[in-house]
Amino acid sequence: MLPRLASWCYRRRRLVVVGWIVILVGVNVLAKSAGGDLLKTFSLPGTESQRTFDVMKRDFARPGDTGYLVFAARGPEGVRARAVFDTIENKVAPELRKQQHVLSVITPYEPGGAAFFSDDGKIAYGEIQFDVQSNDVPLDLGTKMRSIVKQANTSVLQIELGGAMFTDQTQPASELVGVLAAVLILLIAFGSLLAMGLPIMTVRPPSSSRMAATTPP
Repeated sequence: MLPRLASWCYRRRRLVVVGWIVILVGVNVLAKSAGGDLLKTFSLPGTESQRTFDVMKRDFARPGDTGYLVFAARGPEGVRARAVFDTIENKVAPELRKQQHVLSVITPYEPGGAAFFSDDGKIAYGEIQFDVQSNDVPLDLGTKMRSIVKQANTSVLQIELGGAMFTDQTQPASELVGVLAAVLILLIAFGSLLAMGLPIMTVRPPSSSRMAATTPP
């Protein structure tokens, strides 16, 4: 039976390829329309861990993710210098607060911000509270916020943004070389462009649209 099936598929190979493409597209459409929503919830009813989670959610929950405004300054006064204070408090932070999805920007110069300074006073950071999760922060918003920060950089003050919403997953050049090598090897092994292309097309390259994150001190 299998030899007859293989012979039939070979004689009608174009029809078979088209049929498989139609099936794959149909399965994807059905999966998206009939599939349920992805749930990111986890619960352990009746346990101490669940009670702890409930308290944290009730008393410490935040509407979205948190980003970071990290800056370092040269000079004897470090980040406590008046010029640095004016740049962060009067220029950068107010502009960031105006942006969409930004609920608040807490700087280290505000009451209770002493913990946001490094021991040597050369580095400090502030918190940017969003009203959405990091994956829901628009890419153009991240670009605009990075532009605001970049314009405030000087020869003695370096300002960066950190957090998952500013992460950059750029595809290195070495990965492109690997893909080309895989194409050549698969083409030699399978002897067919179609057979070579199937495993290559199923590989999803990482996104290259976000900036590298900076971890606060």
